[in-house]
Amino acid sequence: MHPIFKPLYLEMLSSLCFTLSMDLPEESKISNCFWISNDYWKKLLLSPEHLEFQNDDLEIDFYRNVKPKFTSYQQYFILLYESHMFIPPDPLQIPAYWRRESKSLQGFFKEHRSFIRYYLTGKTHKDKEYFLPKRVPIKSILSYSVYDINMDYCSSHDHLVRSYLAHKMFAIFLRQKIKTLIEKPSHNCSRLKDRDLHVHFRTDTTADKYPF
Repeated sequence: MHPIFKPLYLEMLSSLCFTLSMDLPEESKISNCFWISNDYWKKLLLSPEHLEFQNDDLEIDFYRNVKPKFTSYQQYFILLYESHMFIPPDPLQIPAYWRRESKSLQGFFKEHRSFIRYYLTGKTHKDKEYFLPKRVPIKSILSYSVYDINMDYCSSHDHLVRSYLAHKMFAIFLRQKIKTLIEKPSHNCSRLKDRDLHVHFRTDTTADKYPF
Protein backbone atom coordinates (compact mmCIF):
# COMPACT_ATOMS: atom_id res chain seq x y z
CA MET A 1 0.00 0.00 0.00
CA HIS A 2 1.31 3.44 -0.98
CA PRO A 3 2.23 5.49 2.14
CA ILE A 4 -0.18 8.27 1.20
CA PHE A 5 -3.15 5.97 1.88
CA LYS A 6 -1.86 4.24 4.99
CA PRO A 7 -2.89 6.84 7.63
CA LEU A 8 -6.53 6.68 6.55
CA TYR A 9 -6.39 2.89 6.45
CA LEU A 10 -4.93 2.66 9.96
CA GLU A 11 -7.48 5.17 11.18
CA MET A 12 -10.22 2.94 9.80
CA LEU A 13 -8.82 -0.12 11.58
CA SER A 14 -8.61 1.81 14.84
CA SER A 15 -12.22 2.90 14.49
CA LEU A 16 -13.31 -0.67 13.77
CA CYS A 17 -11.46 -2.00 16.82
CA PHE A 18 -13.01 0.65 19.03
CA THR A 19 -16.49 -0.17 17.75
CA LEU A 20 -16.04 -3.88 18.36
CA SER A 21 -14.97 -3.17 21.94
CA MET A 22 -18.20 -1.29 22.71
CA ASP A 23 -20.90 -2.81 24.90
CA LEU A 24 -23.42 -3.37 22.12
CA PRO A 25 -25.31 -6.35 20.67
CA GLU A 26 -23.26 -8.30 18.15
CA GLU A 27 -25.62 -7.36 15.32
CA SER A 28 -25.13 -3.68 16.08
CA LYS A 29 -21.35 -3.98 16.23
CA ILE A 30 -21.19 -5.73 12.88
CA SER A 31 -23.60 -3.32 11.23
CA ASN A 32 -21.75 -0.31 12.61
CA CYS A 33 -18.44 -1.72 11.40
CA PHE A 34 -19.81 -2.14 7.92
CA TRP A 35 -20.86 1.50 7.77
CA ILE A 36 -17.53 2.63 9.21
CA SER A 37 -15.61 0.80 6.50
CA ASN A 38 -18.03 2.16 3.92
CA ASP A 39 -17.51 5.71 5.17
CA TYR A 40 -13.74 5.41 5.05
CA TRP A 41 -13.85 4.20 1.45
CA LYS A 42 -15.97 7.26 0.65
CA LYS A 43 -13.44 9.48 2.45
CA LEU A 44 -10.69 8.11 0.27
CA LEU A 45 -12.71 8.89 -2.85
CA LEU A 46 -13.26 12.44 -1.60
CA SER A 47 -9.52 13.07 -1.84
CA PRO A 48 -9.11 13.45 -5.61
CA GLU A 49 -5.55 14.73 -5.23
CA HIS A 50 -4.62 11.24 -4.00
CA LEU A 51 -6.25 9.65 -7.02
CA GLU A 52 -4.45 11.60 -9.73
CA PHE A 53 -2.00 8.90 -10.69
CA GLN A 54 1.22 10.01 -12.31
CA ASN A 55 1.89 6.68 -14.00
CA ASP A 56 0.47 3.21 -14.58
CA ASP A 57 2.42 1.67 -11.69
CA LEU A 58 0.76 3.94 -9.14
CA GLU A 59 -2.67 3.31 -10.60
CA ILE A 60 -2.12 -0.45 -10.63
CA ASP A 61 -0.99 -0.31 -7.01
CA PHE A 62 -4.20 1.50 -6.06
CA TYR A 63 -6.50 -1.11 -7.60
CA ARG A 64 -4.41 -4.09 -6.57
CA ASN A 65 -3.30 -3.07 -3.06
CA VAL A 66 -5.27 -0.07 -1.80
CA LYS A 67 -8.90 -0.18 -2.85
CA PRO A 68 -9.39 -3.87 -1.91
CA LYS A 69 -7.96 -3.25 1.57
CA PHE A 70 -10.78 -0.79 2.22
CA THR A 71 -13.65 -2.52 0.44
CA SER A 72 -12.80 -6.02 1.73
CA TYR A 73 -13.88 -4.97 5.21
CA GLN A 74 -17.29 -4.01 3.91
CA GLN A 75 -17.73 -7.44 2.40
CA TYR A 76 -16.29 -9.17 5.46
CA PHE A 77 -18.80 -7.56 7.80
CA ILE A 78 -21.62 -8.42 5.42
CA LEU A 79 -20.49 -12.07 5.52
CA LEU A 80 -20.39 -11.90 9.32
CA TYR A 81 -23.81 -10.31 9.53
CA GLU A 82 -25.40 -12.86 7.21
CA SER A 83 -23.83 -15.77 9.09
CA HIS A 84 -25.09 -14.38 12.38
CA MET A 85 -28.63 -13.99 11.08
CA PHE A 86 -28.95 -17.69 10.19
CA ILE A 87 -27.53 -19.32 13.33
CA PRO A 88 -29.98 -22.11 14.19
CA PRO A 89 -31.87 -21.74 17.46
CA ASP A 90 -31.10 -25.33 18.47
CA PRO A 91 -27.62 -25.40 20.10
CA LEU A 92 -27.12 -28.98 18.92
CA GLN A 93 -27.29 -27.80 15.31
CA ILE A 94 -24.76 -24.98 15.72
CA PRO A 95 -21.52 -26.98 15.18
CA ALA A 96 -22.86 -28.39 11.90
CA TYR A 97 -23.97 -24.91 10.86
CA TRP A 98 -20.48 -23.41 11.22
CA ARG A 99 -18.95 -26.37 9.41
CA ARG A 100 -21.37 -25.88 6.51
CA GLU A 101 -20.45 -22.20 6.39
CA SER A 102 -16.78 -23.13 6.23
CA LYS A 103 -17.35 -25.72 3.50
CA SER A 104 -19.38 -23.28 1.41
CA LEU A 105 -16.37 -20.95 1.19
CA GLN A 106 -14.41 -23.52 -0.77
CA GLY A 107 -16.48 -22.76 -3.86
CA PHE A 108 -15.10 -19.23 -4.11
CA PHE A 109 -11.48 -20.31 -3.74
CA LYS A 110 -11.86 -23.12 -6.24
CA GLU A 111 -13.66 -20.96 -8.81
CA HIS A 112 -10.98 -18.27 -8.71
CA ARG A 113 -7.98 -20.48 -7.99
CA SER A 114 -6.00 -19.26 -11.01
CA PHE A 115 -6.36 -15.57 -10.20
CA ILE A 116 -5.74 -16.09 -6.47
CA ARG A 117 -2.52 -17.93 -7.29
CA TYR A 118 -1.49 -15.07 -9.60
CA TYR A 119 -2.22 -12.55 -6.83
CA LEU A 120 -0.55 -14.41 -3.96
CA THR A 121 2.61 -15.32 -5.86
CA GLY A 122 3.23 -11.67 -6.73
CA LYS A 123 3.04 -12.08 -10.47
CA THR A 124 2.58 -8.82 -12.38
CA HIS A 125 2.56 -9.65 -16.10
CA LYS A 126 -1.23 -9.25 -16.33
CA ASP A 127 -1.54 -6.27 -13.99
CA LYS A 128 -2.22 -3.79 -16.77
CA GLU A 129 -5.08 -5.97 -17.97
CA TYR A 130 -6.45 -6.60 -14.49
CA PHE A 131 -5.91 -3.31 -12.66
CA LEU A 132 -5.99 -0.45 -15.15
CA PRO A 133 -9.61 0.74 -15.56
CA LYS A 134 -8.91 2.60 -18.81
CA ARG A 135 -8.03 -0.69 -20.46
CA VAL A 136 -11.33 -2.34 -19.52
CA PRO A 137 -14.72 -1.32 -20.98
CA ILE A 138 -16.90 -0.40 -18.02
CA LYS A 139 -19.90 -2.20 -19.51
CA SER A 140 -17.98 -5.47 -19.48
CA ILE A 141 -17.57 -5.49 -15.71
CA LEU A 142 -20.37 -7.50 -14.11
CA SER A 143 -19.40 -7.62 -10.43
CA TYR A 144 -20.55 -4.18 -9.36
CA SER A 145 -22.09 -3.93 -5.93
CA VAL A 146 -22.37 -1.71 -2.89
CA TYR A 147 -18.56 -1.74 -2.74
CA ASP A 148 -18.26 0.08 -6.06
CA ILE A 149 -20.04 3.30 -5.19
CA ASN A 150 -18.18 5.23 -7.87
CA MET A 151 -17.94 3.61 -11.29
CA ASP A 152 -14.99 5.82 -12.15
CA TYR A 153 -12.84 3.85 -9.74
CA CYS A 154 -13.32 0.27 -10.88
CA SER A 155 -10.99 -2.15 -12.62
CA SER A 156 -11.85 -5.56 -13.97
CA HIS A 157 -10.25 -7.53 -11.13
CA ASP A 158 -10.04 -5.42 -7.98
CA HIS A 159 -13.40 -6.94 -6.92
CA LEU A 160 -11.72 -10.37 -6.92
CA VAL A 161 -8.95 -9.12 -4.64
CA ARG A 162 -11.63 -7.60 -2.39
CA SER A 163 -13.57 -10.86 -2.31
CA TYR A 164 -10.44 -12.93 -1.71
CA LEU A 165 -9.42 -10.81 1.29
CA ALA A 166 -12.96 -10.82 2.70
CA HIS A 167 -13.39 -14.56 2.27
CA LYS A 168 -9.96 -15.16 3.76
CA MET A 169 -10.87 -13.17 6.88
CA PHE A 170 -14.19 -14.98 7.11
CA ALA A 171 -12.44 -18.35 6.73
CA ILE A 172 -10.14 -17.48 9.62
CA PHE A 173 -13.14 -16.43 11.70
CA LEU A 174 -14.86 -19.75 10.92
CA ARG A 175 -11.76 -21.78 11.79
CA GLN A 176 -11.58 -20.01 15.14
CA LYS A 177 -15.29 -20.62 15.71
CA ILE A 178 -14.99 -24.33 14.91
CA LYS A 179 -11.87 -24.62 17.07
CA THR A 180 -13.79 -23.12 19.99
CA LEU A 181 -16.55 -25.68 19.53
CA ILE A 182 -14.05 -28.55 19.51
CA GLU A 183 -12.19 -27.32 22.58
CA LYS A 184 -15.33 -26.44 24.53
CA PRO A 185 -18.19 -28.49 23.08
CA SER A 186 -20.50 -27.59 25.94
CA HIS A 187 -19.92 -23.88 25.49
CA ASN A 188 -22.81 -21.93 24.01
CA CYS A 189 -21.40 -20.66 20.73
CA SER A 190 -24.66 -19.45 19.29
CA ARG A 191 -23.50 -15.85 19.51
CA LEU A 192 -20.51 -14.18 17.91
CA LYS A 193 -17.96 -13.32 20.58
CA ASP A 194 -15.75 -10.24 20.75
CA ARG A 195 -12.63 -12.37 20.42
CA ASP A 196 -14.07 -13.95 17.26
CA LEU A 197 -14.87 -10.61 15.67
CA HIS A 198 -11.35 -9.35 16.33
CA VAL A 199 -9.64 -12.31 14.66
CA HIS A 200 -9.37 -10.58 11.29
CA PHE A 201 -7.35 -7.64 12.61
CA ARG A 202 -4.40 -9.96 13.17
CA THR A 203 -4.43 -11.22 9.59
CA ASP A 204 -3.79 -8.12 7.52
CA THR A 205 -1.52 -9.73 4.92
CA THR A 206 -1.91 -11.10 1.43
CA ALA A 207 1.24 -13.21 1.25
CA ASP A 208 -0.14 -16.23 3.08
CA LYS A 209 -1.31 -19.70 2.18
CA TYR A 210 -4.64 -20.66 0.76
CA PRO A 211 -7.35 -20.84 3.43
CA PHE A 212 -8.24 -24.28 2.11
